[in-house]
Amino acid sequence: MELRQLRTFQTIVEQGSYLRAAEVLGYTQSAVTAQIQQLERELGYPLFERLGRRMVLTAMGQEALQRVRPMLGLSEELLRLGGLSGVLRVDMGESLLCYRMQPVLRAFHVQAPEVELRLRRGSLREITEHVRTGQCDLGVGYDDPEWLDGPFTAEKLGSCRMSLLSAPDFPHQDFDTPHQRLKVALLADEPDSTFRRRLENYFHRQDILPGQTVELWSIETIKRCAMSGLGFAYLPCFAVEGELKSGQLVELPCALTGASSAILCIRHKNHTLSPAMDLFLSLLQEHLS
Repeated sequence: MELRQLRTFQTIVEQGSYLRAAEVLGYTQSAVTAQIQQLERELGYPLFERLGRRMVLTAMGQEALQRVRPMLGLSEELLRLGGLSGVLRVDMGESLLCYRMQPVLRAFHVQAPEVELRLRRGSLREITEHVRTGQCDLGVGYDDPEWLDGPFTAEKLGSCRMSLLSAPDFPHQDFDTPHQRLKVALLADEPDSTFRRRLENYFHRQDILPGQTVELWSIETIKRCAMSGLGFAYLPCFAVEGELKSGQLVELPCALTGASSAILCIRHKNHTLSPAMDLFLSLLQEHLS
């Protein structure tokens, strides 16, 4: 039994539905349902029952609510004593910050309103250096040997699928045959980007050279240029999900398309895990796993 399950239970009662509770807590509705189902299994009795179209507390649920409220009140007091306040500094890659962090940030704001959260976009090298020197508390990005070569503690949060992408009418489709000199441009972000380095290493092994490399340093700009036919790009699929569904972008056949990249959170191994860091990390694990 976890405090977050009890907090979810109380919020459902306060908000009147699973959906509204999910919106307040920053969870998906399926996550709220899963938490209540797990809590009911551990307690051994149902907390809610459906009467017509309404979800109401069972008799045992009403009894449980009376005991949960003082427990949560006490836990909030303990959290304040433990220091769930102050400043939390988090550096992360642009694609994660733009496309995956909103549920995490919403839930963190609800659960830690007194913590000042300072987010900063950074390249792999910048994030690594900032964690190493104490300029940030947590670094979030993609698996890379550089992240494991230092005084870091790394936790895997999940993974994402990668894809080589272009506009549907892109003139070149073969990115696997060795010894090619392409006449099309690679649209890329900063030179030490994990994605760019993986693609360039693959091209080096295959002896493939793009016509040119256009550095754009913005995922949205890369996407728009790819959709207009200016070149091809290698990006995480979650960043282009809408464009793939609408047909504005297509996956190119390539050995790297479909490859998986792990998402990691690193911190300095000598940096004590504060309550705010612990909460943020638990939310990352919940929403990115």
